[in-house]
Amino acid sequence: MDDRSKYWRLNQINTLGRCQSWENQEAKDFIDRQIYGVGNEQEIVQQLWQLYQGGDYPLAEVCLRCVISHYMELVCSQIAEQYGEKHDFTQEELLILVLEHCRGGETSLTQRILQTFDPEKSSLAAWTKKLIKTSKEVKRFLLEHGIDQTSDWRLLKETNGRRLQYILTDYHHLSKTEIKQFMALITSYQTVYLAQVQAHRAQINQRRKQEGRGHITAPYLDPTTKQLQAMAQQLLPRQLEPEEVREQLKNLAGLIREFKQHQARGLATQALGRRESILPAVVAEEDDELSLLRKYFREQYDSCFAKAVKEVIEAKANYYRNKKKIKDRAFIQALELYHCQTVAMGKIADHIGFNGQPQVSRLLQETVIRSDVARTTVAYLLPLIMEMLGEHLTSTQEQHREKLTPLLLAAVNQEMETAKKEASVSKNRTMNSRLSRTICQYLEQREQG
Repeated sequence: MDDRSKYWRLNQINTLGRCQSWENQEAKDFIDRQIYGVGNEQEIVQQLWQLYQGGDYPLAEVCLRCVISHYMELVCSQIAEQYGEKHDFTQEELLILVLEHCRGGETSLTQRILQTFDPEKSSLAAWTKKLIKTSKEVKRFLLEHGIDQTSDWRLLKETNGRRLQYILTDYHHLSKTEIKQFMALITSYQTVYLAQVQAHRAQINQRRKQEGRGHITAPYLDPTTKQLQAMAQQLLPRQLEPEEVREQLKNLAGLIREFKQHQARGLATQALGRRESILPAVVAEEDDELSLLRKYFREQYDSCFAKAVKEVIEAKANYYRNKKKIKDRAFIQALELYHCQTVAMGKIADHIGFNGQPQVSRLLQETVIRSDVARTTVAYLLPLIMEMLGEHLTSTQEQHREKLTPLLLAAVNQEMETAKKEASVSKNRTMNSRLSRTICQYLEQREQG
């Protein structure tokens, strides 16, 4: 593929929730006509940006959106290559979070990049990378998969006393003595380290303001020995050396990080979950053709859903079978215990030889399975319904074709919402959703076969 094609090929998420590229011939002609003879990428982007800012060339924005989607693909590829295999996620799962959806309907990351990009301060590639890595959805997705890139010192800064009390008491169930010591530790951290860092930053920003320059937010660096000594003084009568204070702070940050990862798993926003709020509701009253569509849909839905569950489970089992540490048997056993016997993940870990609930959660990948089953179900249903449409709808009713995919997605989405709510129950959980029932039926057939 010609490298310049990134200016007229747009990566988007299609209606089935998968990444797809579209070539825009008008954008290609625009590049050939307006950017003729410019070979340097930075110069091309700069020229497109100037035309876009002028407002007279709407195709300049189209080209910028294309190249941003290209940069997004590169960044997601880098993240997946660095962490994906170890933490069980793919490049496409990240792309779902950052690329524009072909149906639009929401403020996209691409739009935010265009609104905030300043060519005098950064390249478009670097700015795209920064906004992806600081995106709340991407950070939450990575956290859900056990990757937290927040430094220990920023983590301690972001945790107030009341929240820490909850984390240590209700989540980690530490003793009163341990909680008291950690509360004193974070107080000393805030009154010594944090106060000094923020005062220094305020001085810098005041000077920059006087010079007509912008505000900065410098990173939270490691505490100095002098700061650690000052913290140790506040912790008397406990006699701690500076390095012991550092170690205690890191231990406390580790406890906070573990809680954040647990919390993130309950707030997953990837794939299907991210789209739930924008999917159209199923219409209450339907005309004769849509009524016929619904009747045929109900007849086909069960078999398509069952085929989707089978395909997704086998694909995931095959994925685990081909990893260095073969985990396909553990995956199937964990599925059966979780969905069919309603065993808690902590206890499942004991059954299959894992180290705890977080490992089982990453093995089961509930959010990913819901997303994949939903997309695969629609992929099976779509040709069946389209065939029926061709036979029963008149030419004046072709507009219903455009309603088809959102209608199917909305129906499958209702199933996944039920499964998601069911899985969020921590005590006395019952697994009666269609997803859990179908998984159990397939696992039973699989065992017998």
